[in-house]
Amino acid sequence: MGLVNYRFFDREKTGRVFLIIFTLSIIYSAGILLSGRFYIDDLGRSLYGYTNWGYDGRPLSDFIMSALSFGTPILDLSPLYQILSMAALSFSLAAYGKKYFHGKDFIVSSVALFFFISTPFYIENLSYKYDSLPMALSLSAIIIPFSLRFGKVQFAALLIGVICSLSLYQASLSLFLILSAIDIVFILTREKIENKIRLLLKRAICYASAFIFAFAFYKLVITKISSGGGYAQQHSALISINNSFIHDFMNNLNRIIDWFFIPLYKSAEMIFDLYAALIWISIAIISSRSYKATCSRVFCFLCITLLLLLSFTASFIHISILKEPVFATRVLISFTGFVLFSSFLIVHAFKSRTITLLLFSPFFLLTLVFSYSYANASNEQDKVDSLLSRNIQYDVSRLNQDFKYVTIKGVMPSAESKRLVSNKFPIMNSLIPIYMNGDWAWGAMMLKHYGLNFEKKSYAELKQSTDICSSAPLINSQVYSLYGFGNTLLISFDKKACE
Repeated sequence: MGLVNYRFFDREKTGRVFLIIFTLSIIYSAGILLSGRFYIDDLGRSLYGYTNWGYDGRPLSDFIMSALSFGTPILDLSPLYQILSMAALSFSLAAYGKKYFHGKDFIVSSVALFFFISTPFYIENLSYKYDSLPMALSLSAIIIPFSLRFGKVQFAALLIGVICSLSLYQASLSLFLILSAIDIVFILTREKIENKIRLLLKRAICYASAFIFAFAFYKLVITKISSGGGYAQQHSALISINNSFIHDFMNNLNRIIDWFFIPLYKSAEMIFDLYAALIWISIAIISSRSYKATCSRVFCFLCITLLLLLSFTASFIHISILKEPVFATRVLISFTGFVLFSSFLIVHAFKSRTITLLLFSPFFLLTLVFSYSYANASNEQDKVDSLLSRNIQYDVSRLNQDFKYVTIKGVMPSAESKRLVSNKFPIMNSLIPIYMNGDWAWGAMMLKHYGLNFEKKSYAELKQSTDICSSAPLINSQVYSLYGFGNTLLISFDKKACE
C-alpha cells in the first residue's frame, strides 16, 4: 500500500472496526459504567457543578463539558460522558487503523486497537464520570491527524490537534511522540528503499515543526488567557537546572517505577514476560521480512527496538522532569501509545488471524479480569464509604454542636475485597482511592454528600492551636473517634488522636 492512497474513513470496512472496538470497550468497562462511585474530582463536581479545567490550562474541557450540559453548572450525566469518551476513541482508532493496519484482518486489527483503551493505566482515566471525556478527546485530537494523508492538511491538523490536546489534558502530549515513532517504523518496513531517507526526513521536519509551534502557541497564548496558576502552576513547574537536577530527576523516576510499573508487572508477571518476548520476536520477524541483507536487518531491528524503548520512556519521562509531579496513574495516559505500538508490531509480524488472536488472548483475558475485579472492589469500597459516612453523620447529629471545619486523622478502613484484589494486583492500591485519608481534601468533600458541610482543616493546623492530647473523645466507636474543638470536628481513625 502507498502511504497516500487511502480514504480517511471507509464506512464499510473502517465502520466495522469502529463497531468492534466500541463494543469491546463497552464490555470491558461495563463494571465501571454501572458503578456509582464518584472518582476523586467527581465528588466536588457532582455537588457544585463547577468546571475549572480552564484554570488548570484546559479551557477546551470547560467549553465541551459546559456545552453538553447547556451551560453551567454542569450536570452528572454518567455514564454518558464515559460512553462518549469510548466512542470518540473508537472512532479515532478505527481511522488510525485504516492507515496503519491496512490489509490486515479487520478482527485482528480491531482487537489490537482495542488494547489502546484497555491499557491498565487508562482505567483511572475511564473511572472519572466528568474528566473521562476531555481526557479521551485529548488523545483523539492527536490520533486523528496521524490518520490523515501526509501533506499540508495533515500539518495543519497536527498543529490544531496538539493545541486542542493540550487544552483538554496536557499529560496526553507524549502520545504525539509515540505515534511519530510508529510512523517511522511504518516507513522503515513498508516503503521502497529509495524513498525511505527522503520520507523520514520530511516526516521528522513536519512532526518536529508542528510539535514545537503548537506547544509554543499553547504556552504563550492559551495558558496566558485561561490558566489561573495554583494547582496547574504548582504541578507543571520543571525541575531547576542546578546541582540537584540529577538527584531530583532520579528520585521522580524511581518513584514512578516503584509506584506504578513494578506493581503493574507483579500483577501478572508471566503474561508481561510473555509479551515482552513476543514483541522482540515480532521485531525480528518484521526486520527479516523487510530487508534481504543481514546488516540491513540488524540495523532495522536496532532502530525499531530503540524507538520502542523511547516510546516506553516517553510515556512517563514528562512526569519525571517536574518539580512537584502528580503521582497518579491518570498522568500516565500516554502509556496507551506504547501498548498500541506493541500491538502494531505483533499484528505486522504474524499474518495468520488464528495465530495472532491466540497470541492476543491471554492479554485480552487479563484486561477483562483486571477491569471487572477493579470495578467490583471499587463498588465495595463505595459501600464502606457510604456506611462510615452515614454513621459519622448520625453521631455528629446527636452531638448537637455547630461545627464549621473537619479534620481527619488516620485512614478509614478499606473494603475486604479491595485488600483481596490489591494482593492479587498490587497496582489496585493506586487505582482505588480511600477518601478519608489524613489531610486529603476529598475526605471532607465526600462527607458533604451526607449532609456534613464542613470545610477541611489540616491536622497540623488543629494541633497547633489546640491541646488535642488532653481531650477525651465525644464519641468512641470501634472504627473511629469523634472529638470537638470549638468549631472543628476531629475524626480520628487512630487509637490516639494526639499521636
